[in-house]
Amino acid sequence: MAATKVSTGVTLPSDYYLRNYYQANTAATKASRRKNYSTLELNYEDSRALRRASSRITHSNYAEDANVEGLANSVKAYVDTYNNTLTSASKDPDNRRYAKQLKELSEKYKEDLSKIGISIEDDGSLNLNETYIKTVDAKEIGKLFSKESEFTKMAGTISKRMNQATRDTIYANMTGSGQTINIVL
Repeated sequence: MAATKVSTGVTLPSDYYLRNYYQANTAATKASRRKNYSTLELNYEDSRALRRASSRITHSNYAEDANVEGLANSVKAYVDTYNNTLTSASKDPDNRRYAKQLKELSEKYKEDLSKIGISIEDDGSLNLNETYIKTVDAKEIGKLFSKESEFTKMAGTISKRMNQATRDTIYANMTGSGQTINIVL
């Protein structure tokens, strides 16, 4: 599914972007439904969603006349996806290295994240000030999320590696034990 292009006059809610990032398994976007998944399933879904988010958010319009409220909603969904990925990776001994890499990436861009209203919590998760980001210039948001951004490129690379490692584990589990896993490959 390609990135959705909308005019600058249309504002899509953050849930739209979140569902788009988790397109193959939107149930994984709901906190109440995430408890029904194993850590391995969440690692797979979250890393795939973050990879997709890191690619799709770069296609947004970051020009001066951009719809900043729409950008804010897209960034909120990105932050939620990032946090889901960080949480699921932190719970899995095989994927903790990817959680560590995501935390290091955020620390590296801490100042830039702060400029658009994103702070880093003690556990490494991101916290978006939804009111503040709507006052930020679109070009400033683009410094972190445009096609030229190293932040989104690196987050995409980390999530790609995590997803591949998780796929390998899933495959090994399925061929070795006959285990049923609730994901779409």
